[in-house]
Amino acid sequence: MLVEKKRNHNQSTCTVLLDNRNNSTVFWKHVRNSARRKREEPRVKIDCDEWETHLSQRADWTCRQPVASAPQTTPHSETCTEVPELDGPVWEHDVREALVSLKSEKAAELDEVLVEYLKHAGDAIVPFLTTYFNHLNEHQHFPTDWGRSVIVPIHKGGGGGY
Repeated sequence: MLVEKKRNHNQSTCTVLLDNRNNSTVFWKHVRNSARRKREEPRVKIDCDEWETHLSQRADWTCRQPVASAPQTTPHSETCTEVPELDGPVWEHDVREALVSLKSEKAAELDEVLVEYLKHAGDAIVPFLTTYFNHLNEHQHFPTDWGRSVIVPIHKGGGGGY
């Protein structure tokens, strides 16, 4: 969805530049404006229905079998560290806090959704995400993409020994 919208935006930008190639003032004005754009605010407006459709398609409800319990092992101590909060429902304030804490200007994951889009969707997307996460927890089926990721270290000057 985002790739298609970005492609359409790039096409319209190219069309404007080609149409104004004989008018250097307008042409360079568009080039300067394109170069000055910051990534802080996405230019593409996506309404809640489009988000719901996109995330529902990406959900892959039949992706996994229910999570099997871990094999029983003998603990090193007799203390049990259960955290009942992790088994409880996800609340809207939890989702809001998670959205606020996401770091911007990072590459999109396999779902092709930029963090900036989630942050700018704000309160409009929180109820859907809350329902979505609670559904996943209840049925113990998670999208297969959540188990895949590519992490590539980028070494800043020098070797990779630090």
